Amino acid sequence: EQIPVAATITASGPADLVGFLQKSIHTPSPILSPSFPVVVMNTLITFESYYGLTGLAAESIQPQFLDAARKFHEFEMSFGDFYTTVLYANQRQRVRSVNELFTQKFLNESTSTTTPFWKMLDGLNGYRQLLRSPYRCFYSYRDEGVMAETVKIIVDHQKKIGNTTIEGFDVGPNADHAAVYLESIINAKPWFDSLK
Repeated sequence: EQIPVAATITASGPADLVGFLQKSIHTPSPILSPSFPVVVMNTLITFESYYGLTGLAAESIQPQFLDAARKFHEFEMSFGDFYTTVLYANQRQRVRSVNELFTQKFLNESTSTTTPFWKMLDGLNGYRQLLRSPYRCFYSYRDEGVMAETVKIIVDHQKKIGNTTIEGFDVGPNADHAAVYLESIINAKPWFDSLK
């Protein structure tokens, strides 16, 4: 609608979507949330629907978990039920790994950006856009949901191309995912008001 964006704030927003998924799948942080596979499953199902990537979820999610993943995506299953049905292996008394939840085909393809899904995801990487309005992003190296380097990349890249209106804020050494969100909310209104 050609409405100019006055300013933007993000909280733990992965500006490098490919890096976010690849790193979390192949070299996960020791503090990565055990619910991370839900993000991947929801992303696959959403891309399948929005972008017409028919069969993406079925060829990526292990068949025994596909129905539950679709139900969770459609809000037909609670997170608690999804956790006990899919994420937690009762017989082994542990959380399932990504290797157990996703097909080998998906895991192999996740090392590059050559398939339609990964190419599309790469095209959505936000850090490559030239931002034309003030931007603040909040992150933490203690965030269990989104690794700071996949958030902070937007600040580093934008500064390299001469953008002086972008700022990154490390919320602190003990800030988890929820704390990053809360800190961004606390700071949003005063900053937005100062720009009027």
